[in-house]
Amino acid sequence: IKMFNKHSLVRFFIFIAILIPTTIFSSEIIIHGKIVDSNNNPIHKANIYSINVGTESDEDGSFLLTFEGNQVITISHIGFSTVSFLSDDVPFPVILNSTFINGKEIVVNAGLKSQTLQNTPASISLINNSELRRKSDSHFQHIIDNIPNLNYASGTSRPRYFQIRGIGERSQYVGEGAPNYSVGFMVDGIDFSGIGMTGMLFDTEQVEVFKGPQSSIYGPNAMAGLINISTANPTFFETGQALLSLGVDNQKTMGFAVGAPILHNVAFRLAWQKHTQDGFRDNVYRNISNSNKKDELFLRTKLNWLVSKDINIQFLHFNASLNNGYDAWAVDNNEDFITYSDEQGMDSQTSIANSIKINYNSNGVSALYQLTKSNNEMEHSYDGDWANNDYWLLVPYNFDPYITWWEYSFYDKTIRKRENFSHTFKVSYDFSSNIQITTGIHFDKINENDTAEGWLFGGEATSLKSNFDIYNRSIYSQANFAVSEKFNITFNLRSEHNTTKYSSTGENWDWDIYGLVPIPDISENINHSFSGGKLSFIYDLNKSSTIFTSFSKGYKAGGINQNPYLSEIGRFYGPEYSNNFEFGIKYNSDFISTNLTQFYMKRTNQQVQVSSQQEDGNPNSFYYFTSNATSGINIGLELDSKVNVTDKFIIRNSLGLLYTHVDEYEFWEDEEIETTLGNREQAMAPLYNYSIAFRYTHPTGKYADIEFVGKDEYYFSDSHNQKSDAYELINFSTGITKNNWIISFWGKNITDVRYATRGFYFGNEPIWNEDSQDHDYPDKLYVSYGDPMQYGITLKYQF
Repeated sequence: IKMFNKHSLVRFFIFIAILIPTTIFSSEIIIHGKIVDSNNNPIHKANIYSINVGTESDEDGSFLLTFEGNQVITISHIGFSTVSFLSDDVPFPVILNSTFINGKEIVVNAGLKSQTLQNTPASISLINNSELRRKSDSHFQHIIDNIPNLNYASGTSRPRYFQIRGIGERSQYVGEGAPNYSVGFMVDGIDFSGIGMTGMLFDTEQVEVFKGPQSSIYGPNAMAGLINISTANPTFFETGQALLSLGVDNQKTMGFAVGAPILHNVAFRLAWQKHTQDGFRDNVYRNISNSNKKDELFLRTKLNWLVSKDINIQFLHFNASLNNGYDAWAVDNNEDFITYSDEQGMDSQTSIANSIKINYNSNGVSALYQLTKSNNEMEHSYDGDWANNDYWLLVPYNFDPYITWWEYSFYDKTIRKRENFSHTFKVSYDFSSNIQITTGIHFDKINENDTAEGWLFGGEATSLKSNFDIYNRSIYSQANFAVSEKFNITFNLRSEHNTTKYSSTGENWDWDIYGLVPIPDISENINHSFSGGKLSFIYDLNKSSTIFTSFSKGYKAGGINQNPYLSEIGRFYGPEYSNNFEFGIKYNSDFISTNLTQFYMKRTNQQVQVSSQQEDGNPNSFYYFTSNATSGINIGLELDSKVNVTDKFIIRNSLGLLYTHVDEYEFWEDEEIETTLGNREQAMAPLYNYSIAFRYTHPTGKYADIEFVGKDEYYFSDSHNQKSDAYELINFSTGITKNNWIISFWGKNITDVRYATRGFYFGNEPIWNEDSQDHDYPDKLYVSYGDPMQYGITLKYQF
């Protein structure tokens, strides 16, 4: 209760007071069903449940479920794939299969209304709990390569900065503006955009990646798309799972989850995960092998309280503690994962989040109110020169502190404290069997305090303290029209107002000819109003095939750059807008599931992240800031496909094709320096990425799975023309599923490929010049590599 103020509690009780009297108008829905396997044999004790009711099948597979309104019904049983249906679409009988789920059986959670994947007019990559259980992956990072046109910029211990269709941030260094993002990252309705390190996968129900503008649904943090993670909910029967995984690099992963009723109308779910790993780096100067370590702990608790047959209240508490080291760079770009830094870097994050969600469903009316609050504290620190005094004494550097009278040693540290607070209220009403209207309002506030210490902004600035207060207020509505049994039209619209307030504290210092002087305070406010929308058409060609087309408008808020040395013309950057057209086809049968989407996006006033080194000999002396280009285009194709070749053999593949271009643009680095960039492909936008996996399952439960993933080259940054190399990786797993157990032996990157996940281009090395008798600092590309070959064993148990 302490996390909510008195005004929040007043709103909470008013909402309950409004909803409870309406329960007298409720109407019951009764489902009689049967659960069978692929051979039409009945399945005993299958779990059938929705958000507020549950039962299990009897010996002949039959069940009866009584509830109010149209809800999502989930059916699960150990050893079989879990499926979900809207209650109006539950087939008879329900066939559970341990190896294949098609789009008709998958329900998408991250829309304004739940709907099946087959009937969602959007490009969505979805990984459900059955597929996640078969993988030996503990974090969202490990499934990114399986998703078309999804990329991420490394430079952190876990992915934080994502790009969908080539659009998204690469970092949030001091000076790069307000915490606004092109790709949203949600976990159970809580916004972790820009801090996606919280993406644990243990006890996760489903992962959804929406591609294309989602601004009309989620506002300014989803212009490129949205990543949504839904975790397992409480159930009114005992269930749970356990995990133990051991691997090279001293990897240990443990997990435990359990759910059960507490009272006849209250159920809980508790999930715990611990992951430790050395980090694949050997620091030869400090003689340690865990300077790049991962030390991560996750705890999640959920409660589901059935207040009445129409109302349930869900409570969530989430706690993540990532005490990760950061030591991923070497000045010689060696491929042996050897580092030389003398200062320990950190990439830590502590997140504590809570939410209350109130659901109401009766007589064609459904309503949702969600209140969330999260407190996040992050440290990102690193040895800026990536080496030590002994290293710089070597040829060709010859940098001797006793001669130069100063050490070539730099350290950078940033502490971010971010608090998110949000209210969401939406109501859906079925005016008839053909018309459904959803209307909602949303308010959120973000407060972020940044404290940066190090060699910043050129010269000798030693610290920067800044504060952002960001307010978003919006109203939105969606209308679904069933023109006929086969043809549906959906239209949604969102109007939003953004206020950004920025201030520096006056505790920033710099040197000039008079000595140490304070940097002038900065206090700025900006206001932007936006509108976004989406119009989509979806048509059922037959029972297996659906086509759709959509037109959408997205937006991203502008902001204020913190850099105190920027000119006034460079201090602010404006909002970005996008217009997106998509056409797609979805085919789903008992043997094949395919989703194919083509898209064309026009970006206007495109935001670009720019940096430039201001002082030779100072690797941390960058101006980091955000600017606006003129315009750009993003064109491509996305394919997700699964083929059930036989009962024992499945092929799954994905393909993303992407062409991008940013027009030439100019920006002012300061009052006198103007730079021209652009007229090329956008950064972090590979021409292609793909994955193809083959899985064989023997009737005894033994299985083998091999996966090939690949990605084309791409530009690392908007500020230079250096590129990554294309690469291909191979992953595999083999094991056995027996009763409630799964044991697997797995390997990742088994050919031990070296592939770059981040690159910087600047002068970091003090090369001694005999002619000038001084040190030169030539620009050079520095890269950080993805993980090398790794392998291990994983044991999973479900009950």
